[in-house]
Amino acid sequence: MIHYSLIDIYEELGLESVVVNQWVEWRLITPMDKINFLFDQEDLERMRLIQSLIVTHDLNYESLEIILHLIDQIHSLQDEIKRISAKLKE
Repeated sequence: MIHYSLIDIYEELGLESVVVNQWVEWRLITPMDKINFLFDQEDLERMRLIQSLIVTHDLNYESLEIILHLIDQIHSLQDEIKRISAKLKE
């Protein structure tokens, strides 16, 4: 499993550590390793999405929170559909 540090995130996405720290504080992202402040690929993709939403749509924290919550629900429902579909095929 690949882990990303704040330096890696800056190199990959151009995000300053203060921005990433703010997103963690706002609970928009959660480091997979809270002690060493490391992120996984899913976290990196979520940061990319947040960055895109802010740049493209100039969203504020409240809007981001709602949109990310809805996206999380969609992913959860997709996983549930896959689980049910697999069970039906048994």
